[in-house]
Amino acid sequence: MIYNKKALFLYHVSFSIVGVKEGSILSKVDSINQECPMEIALNLLSGKWRLKILYYLLKGESIHFNQLQRLLGDITTKVLTAQLRTLEEAGIVSRVVYDESPIRVKYSMTDTGKTLIPLMTELCNWGKTYKKSRL
Repeated sequence: MIYNKKALFLYHVSFSIVGVKEGSILSKVDSINQECPMEIALNLLSGKWRLKILYYLLKGESIHFNQLQRLLGDITTKVLTAQLRTLEEAGIVSRVVYDESPIRVKYSMTDTGKTLIPLMTELCNWGKTYKKSRL
């Protein structure tokens, strides 16, 4: 079997970022694109649920897992857990587990996550303006 050396190199490089687990969202950022801030931001914030999750987390101090799931509507427990773990790995969301029965878990924004407030505010403002212009 013949392999393309460049493709093998890129595959190896994309999964060899120091300190990042293979398969996590951060491991999917090619080291070649690591200099592009837009690529980094898009890889962290893209997807159907991440911006919605951040929107609700930025509205309050901290939020219970089940409360967040209810706010998001039709998201499954598995998907919400995966999305929150990704955001936690990226240092955007913090998770606190309370040693109670039943176990309570609360999520909140880290200081790094709170730097997204201006971006989220502008995104919401743009959405409102766009909606008005289309009516």
